[in-house]
Amino acid sequence: MLVRSEYLVQASTKATQPWVYLEMASEGKITAARMAELFVDPETCVEYSPEWVASQREAALRNFDLNMLFFRRLNQLRFNDEVAKLLAAHPELREVTDLRTVAGEPGIYVMVLDGYRQLYVGQSVDVTKRIRAHWSKSKPLDRLIFGDAESSILSIDAFRALDTTRVFAVTGDLLDDPYERNLVEQRMAASVDPDLSLNRVSGGDFQTAAFAVALGEMKTRDLSATDEEWAAYRAELAAAPEPAPRLVVPAKVKRAVVPEPDFDDPVGQLVRVANREKRGGFVLVDAGGMIVDVVAAGGVTTGDRRMQLFAVPTGRSISREKMERAVAKAGELVREVTQPREPVELFELLGSSGVAVRG
Repeated sequence: MLVRSEYLVQASTKATQPWVYLEMASEGKITAARMAELFVDPETCVEYSPEWVASQREAALRNFDLNMLFFRRLNQLRFNDEVAKLLAAHPELREVTDLRTVAGEPGIYVMVLDGYRQLYVGQSVDVTKRIRAHWSKSKPLDRLIFGDAESSILSIDAFRALDTTRVFAVTGDLLDDPYERNLVEQRMAASVDPDLSLNRVSGGDFQTAAFAVALGEMKTRDLSATDEEWAAYRAELAAAPEPAPRLVVPAKVKRAVVPEPDFDDPVGQLVRVANREKRGGFVLVDAGGMIVDVVAAGGVTTGDRRMQLFAVPTGRSISREKMERAVAKAGELVREVTQPREPVELFELLGSSGVAVRG
């Protein structure tokens, strides 16, 4: 479930759209001094400066607290009536108690978070995959707040599976059409009381949402709180027990399957190893293209700082074309970390199409 101490743990400190800042700098819309304040390296705009990160983390936590106080002011009966009204207006929505029943199906879904008196309306070409993505994704630090801390709605991606008490969905042939899905989702989302909805845009697919962000059409709410509310909230936080430490499970390495390096055909060797490993995991490769280890469990591992590593996922059928793309992408990323630095983390980015490396 969502807890304050875990809220920012996985928030990336890298810029999600560095090219925007680079274009602004080239057009004189942002000063060099401001760029130096924002980024570690203003020439690339990849990593935000420690000062900006500290300031943004403080603002994000304030926004989190304000949203929690806002949720407490909401009336449960009012929320129950809103959910009942939505279901009455859309009888095609059915409750989903097993996500496998809608796996691979395009449609509209409604996530109900009774404990927060909030709901979220979304759409996807695969309802199950999308809902699970909400539960596993974490917004980067520069996407947590839109506007300011006093008005930004908390993202649905902040909440997890145990926060979601009910799920409803409608699927069918008609919703195979993206245009129709957008229309149905927008109508459904627009019918919900804004105080009770976590939708930050009016609806639509990713491109529609991106336009809304670009045009500044994000929904906001008045999150102002009284001194009495703040005092009670802080007292509650102070009295809360310390959160349990994160359980870190080390990656298991099955070294026996690591073959001798094939210098003549390293990509072919990667394909053979990846397709042989049906248990899921990664093949770790050094910057020269030689296989180092096969990691069995988990999407995250740590490489030796003296050997910049990249990985290709296993446990699925991988073609030479996909592997070559993965190798090329990983090669580009490896070159970005060729200077000695802290150990790099490896994590899967886009399934078998490649991986990313972050410091």
